Amino acid sequence: MNEKVQNIYDKEWVLLIKEAQQLGFTIEEVRRFLQGNVRVEKDIKEAHLQD
Repeated sequence: MNEKVQNIYDKEWVLLIKEAQQLGFTIEEVRRFLQGNVRVEKDIKEAHLQD
């Protein structure tokens, strides 16, 4: 990733993605994992609002 592109993204995210790749995860696997967690949090918030 070149420096110009890297400046667009938060450096912490870039490091996390690089670390995931070193562990053998694909970008798509990381994306699915993050989307799954976001959905869980959203469901918890919606359930709480219904109480």
